[in-house]
Amino acid sequence: MVTPMVTFDAGAGKVEGTETGAQMVDLPNPDVLEAPPKLLAGVADDYDMTRRGEIPKLYERFFALAGGLQTVVTPVLYGVSMNAQPDGSFRYGVGREIDDADAPQPEGTCHIALVGGPYLRWALRTPMTLMPAYFDAVFSDFLPTSDWQPREGAVFELYPEDTNPVDGTMSYEIWVPVEPRQM
Repeated sequence: MVTPMVTFDAGAGKVEGTETGAQMVDLPNPDVLEAPPKLLAGVADDYDMTRRGEIPKLYERFFALAGGLQTVVTPVLYGVSMNAQPDGSFRYGVGREIDDADAPQPEGTCHIALVGGPYLRWALRTPMTLMPAYFDAVFSDFLPTSDWQPREGAVFELYPEDTNPVDGTMSYEIWVPVEPRQM
């Protein structure tokens, strides 16, 4: 059965920093890239920092529906953090880029809109268990001391096709929407 989709605007709310976790990581310098807006089809749910460990279940839910997605541009997977709140709650979505907002999608899916504009991108290959520490380093260590500040838009992970897999690690990218820091 196909149902109308709800659109979550990933541009609502700035993402603020988080407390640095116990694991320290060596964060490489990011690339500064201009990205076009994108529309994803996927699934989304609400979380807080105490429940972010449950996000893998959302990926399972997505993969159960992913074969039915229509007008997918590429098989690249996105994990999107949006609507961050001061209390640490946020909405998280998993999806793939589509090129037709009106195409019917499987029941239980939604649209996620990514805003265009400047982003900082970190291309990483690490054990997935280190991903939260890298996110914490971006917001607690890098951004407060850089020439950049977060702007409206969603922070997302991009999981490129991994043509050179290494046991125990995974390629992923962290994308943060930014603007020059106002002095």
